[in-house]
Amino acid sequence: MTDFRPQRPRLFVFVRHMLVVLVVFLVAGAFVAGLVSIQEHVSAFGVVRPRQEVPLHSLVDAVVLDLPVEDGDEVQAGQSLLVLDDLAVRTQLAAQEDALALKQADLVVSQRALDRLRVAPLPDSYRFTELELERARSRLSSAQESLSRQQSLFDKGLASDQDLTDAKATVAMATIDLEMTERRHELVKSGMAESILQEAEAATGRIQAEVEVLKNQIDRTKELLSRFHINSPVAGRVVMVTKKRGEPVSRGELVAVVASGEERRVFLRVAERDIVKVQKGQPVHLYSSLFPYRQYGIAYGEVYMVENWAGTSATSTAVTGPSYEVRAYITKAPYILPLGSSIQGDIQVGKKQIFRILLGWD
Repeated sequence: MTDFRPQRPRLFVFVRHMLVVLVVFLVAGAFVAGLVSIQEHVSAFGVVRPRQEVPLHSLVDAVVLDLPVEDGDEVQAGQSLLVLDDLAVRTQLAAQEDALALKQADLVVSQRALDRLRVAPLPDSYRFTELELERARSRLSSAQESLSRQQSLFDKGLASDQDLTDAKATVAMATIDLEMTERRHELVKSGMAESILQEAEAATGRIQAEVEVLKNQIDRTKELLSRFHINSPVAGRVVMVTKKRGEPVSRGELVAVVASGEERRVFLRVAERDIVKVQKGQPVHLYSSLFPYRQYGIAYGEVYMVENWAGTSATSTAVTGPSYEVRAYITKAPYILPLGSSIQGDIQVGKKQIFRILLGWD
């Protein structure tokens, strides 16, 4: 039987075969391409900071009185950064210094008196008590003999009542003088001179101790006064001053940051979902916000620290939620990255196959 079905043109068959080959080629190409690995990176955002920065905190509660410097100023070691209101402390110091001057004057007087006592420790009334005791006894004996004579004369009618009364009064006075002299003599014998000297030495020592206490108080007040003057501990550049004139400052509050040296570092914040990929030594491509990379090129760095504790970003709003700080050296840059400027870093974390990226596989 004769076949009357129409014959397909040869061109149509050729096109169909070519389409099949093309589809197979595309499928094979896609499969091969999916197995190809490309460089994977983790994007992070942060700021440029100095290699070494010194944060300065207030050690007292006070009010800012003066600001000799501004952000960006170069400073020398010891140069004043902030002056806090120290009027109350200076008033206290002046009162302590006045008290010290008076107490030192008392010490001079007491020391001179002690020097005199070391030469003659007893008062005039207590000196030479042995001689005075003999004289008192002699006077009493003479008065008693005189009384005896007056009594005899009175009995014979040769003396008046007044003469006898006067003789008795003389004996009474001589007796009192002898008793007083004997008491002074006993005091001297019991160590009065040594006691007086010891008391004088103790009084002088007490004044000396009070002088030392005042000196220590003044030293502490001066040390407290120094805390109202915040100076730069190093030569460098002021990164920032956080306060203005008239603003209150609390103890422990950050008031200034000084950068030492010209070398920079990059401090980046990496989201916690990506931090497991980041390691020390990984290269970083750096894109400055101030220098468009298409015009100026990019800078290069290397990770040298990965923080182990998550926190919230204080410098970048591009990272939300918990993040980790990653620090990188700047190994090469076509320009100087300004301190405090924002920057994006693409951390090169390794190669990854395309199909894994498309499928979202780690």
